[in-house]
Amino acid sequence: DERHSRPMPAPVAERLLRGAPGSSVKLSVLRAGAEPFDVTVVRERLNPAAVEGRMLEGGTGYVRVPEFGPNTARDVRAQIESLRRSGAERMLLDLRDAAWGAPADGVAVAELFLQGGPVAKLVGRRIDEKLLQADVAKSAWSGPLAVLVTNGTAGPGEIVAAALNEAGRAKLVGEHTFGRAAVSKTVPLPEGGLVLTVAKYMSPTGKAIHGEGLAPTVPVAQEDDDDESAASRPDRILEKAIEVVKAEGTPTKAAA
Repeated sequence: DERHSRPMPAPVAERLLRGAPGSSVKLSVLRAGAEPFDVTVVRERLNPAAVEGRMLEGGTGYVRVPEFGPNTARDVRAQIESLRRSGAERMLLDLRDAAWGAPADGVAVAELFLQGGPVAKLVGRRIDEKLLQADVAKSAWSGPLAVLVTNGTAGPGEIVAAALNEAGRAKLVGEHTFGRAAVSKTVPLPEGGLVLTVAKYMSPTGKAIHGEGLAPTVPVAQEDDDDESAASRPDRILEKAIEVVKAEGTPTKAAA
């Protein structure tokens, strides 16, 4: 069953590539100026990339969430507790290019930094509007906080960023986010499939995320990383985020 990817929506391609672990799928790769060639890929169960944390200078803790999964909130909490023991007085939450994962996993991460209150709204034509609330008992950090975002931040990453920004918990430092926070359904068709958006996630106050994205509080463009000098260049977004979170001051109580 041969399918061409050029006219194919990404969710349809994703559905065709998925399958049982151990099974294989053959991809034909076309490159300009070269003959087509086939690549056989063996499917494996994917685990979310690990959450990372480290201490920066001046009592600033740094937590990087590359993508979201069922255990991401647990892992972020563990990093917060470790950084607190190391003397963290303020925190950076790096959500740059964090786009993969379920919206519910984003909600679980957001409530770690909230003292209860709304996280997001879910709205759709055939479902009742639902306001998702944070459990105050799950709060893990109430000190100064800044969130790093790029135009690759989407889905659960945008849900976290919108919730923390609208609650006044964190400024968003970086680029305008992608704008994809919806529940989609793929309807198989003979020539591919039809992708339907059945519901959308919105900010706690009802501002659209899907199709709009989030504007950063402090705009900073991320440098391209497609050349050999990328590793030696300063991280402008990180540097600005450190400056922003330090300006928030040192809390008298840094944890919930």
